[in-house]
Amino acid sequence: MNILLCNYKDMAEKRITIFASSASSTSVSADKSNFVYTFNPPLQIPKDKNPHIELVGCEVYWNVPNINLGVNNTMEITMTNVNGGSPNVFTLETGLYSLSAINQALQTFLHSLNVSSDSIELIGQSATSKILAHCRCTSQTGNISINWSNSTLSTLLGFDGASTFTALLSNGETSVLAPNIAVFNTFRHYCIEARGLNIGSHLYNEVGRNKPVIAAIIPADVSVGERIIYEPINPLIIPCEISGQTISHCTFALTNAEHILQTTSGEDWSLRCVISY
Repeated sequence: MNILLCNYKDMAEKRITIFASSASSTSVSADKSNFVYTFNPPLQIPKDKNPHIELVGCEVYWNVPNINLGVNNTMEITMTNVNGGSPNVFTLETGLYSLSAINQALQTFLHSLNVSSDSIELIGQSATSKILAHCRCTSQTGNISINWSNSTLSTLLGFDGASTFTALLSNGETSVLAPNIAVFNTFRHYCIEARGLNIGSHLYNEVGRNKPVIAAIIPADVSVGERIIYEPINPLIIPCEISGQTISHCTFALTNAEHILQTTSGEDWSLRCVISY
């Protein structure tokens, strides 16, 4: 149910508080990145008023996927004694992964190839933030090769630009250190957008394009997977060029720093904002 609360600071200004949530919206995207809020009754702004909007609260989980299907989720592995030496592609589903979670999935994949689940292990190096790819060759595997140039996971694991690494059966166990640091989380902040209220003419992104952003939320005090409770002490007051208009609905959207719609991995999110005029 949509709820509107009205009160007056004085006779000159009217304030409308909006409680909006993806959970209560009748029109929400499949990834819950955006949802429609319906004004009931419709929002009517007199011609002689200059309306503004401010975000006073928001709750959203910091669960941005760091691995996305079709983007950065594959590793090409060749073992001379498996499948006739043809490449095998290790694939991850979209999700928020730690190194431990990737290793667990990799162990399951290796087991499906009928080789030891520790034939390949990714080991984090805390001092350098790099990853060591460790191969244990056996008579089951033969030589093990990881073709980094055909692996979309290479950038996240720090192996972007690396050539194919081959561990020889004759050497038993062999490791290679990634040339670059692992990039498990490039997320910087959420942007909350209010679309349909003609806000963008006042705000610009990094390259000068108008965006209807009403707040940026930086998850400074929470860990990955935890809920962000955002209640700014001094919220931004953003002009809305909707004087003389009747607004029946608007869309609230969750985007990343590049202003691309951001999935919440199935979690609902909510906000409170105030429109004043």
